[in-house]
Amino acid sequence: MCLYFLRPNAARAITTENIAHEINFMFMDCSGGLLHTLDMMLDRIFIPVLKAQEVLTARLSMLLISS
Repeated sequence: MCLYFLRPNAARAITTENIAHEINFMFMDCSGGLLHTLDMMLDRIFIPVLKAQEVLTARLSMLLISS
């Protein structure tokens, strides 16, 4: 079991009031090996999300240019 924390916005200060909203706590089952688990996570979660954001950004840019 691997535990990790992500802080998506390093510009905001962390306080006791906002820590639950500013920090993402996650865990993953690394019983198949850490590298294998990271590879699966990249393939199934992060890469599809980044590709979707890229497509959305391109579409929004096209809309802004055409208006």
